Amino acid sequence: MRLRAGSPLPAVALAVALVACGGGDGDGDGGEIPARGGGDTPAGGQFAAQANAICLGAKEQIVAVQRRTPDEPEDLRGGLEQLGAVLQDASDRLAELERPDGDAGEVAERYVEELARRTEQTPKLIDTTVDAVEAQDTGAVEQATQRLDALGTRGGTGDLARRLGATECAE
Repeated sequence: MRLRAGSPLPAVALAVALVACGGGDGDGDGGEIPARGGGDTPAGGQFAAQANAICLGAKEQIVAVQRRTPDEPEDLRGGLEQLGAVLQDASDRLAELERPDGDAGEVAERYVEELARRTEQTPKLIDTTVDAVEAQDTGAVEQATQRLDALGTRGGTGDLARRLGATECAE
């Protein structure tokens, strides 16, 4: 079974990218937390700048993996595992960032915790997707891809990132 036409890797890569980069609109607030003292920069300014750099790097790595769409199902696992590793690295690096003070710090902590929770769920969903591809079960592939997509687009990590001014992590 060749994968080039209708390969699940681009769809799964997009779903993993949504997990890594926020996506979704959970709490609907979306407004940036204002800086203390009335400045123009959100209170999460340094956190946001560092998070943006991490998320942008992860997006670039995900695009590079997407470009290498495998021809055979046995090659799919490696590509998806690379995507999972990119997500795990971004989540770990974001967790290491110093949190801002005040409300922005609380939002940053919620963002990092939610992203870590989602990251922990991704490997099992990747395995489920690969197993479905290897079984040539297109319905199961679609269902697994939808579950990954839902993991990336539900729950509002994108909203949390936007509130901090970490726009690269929100898209």
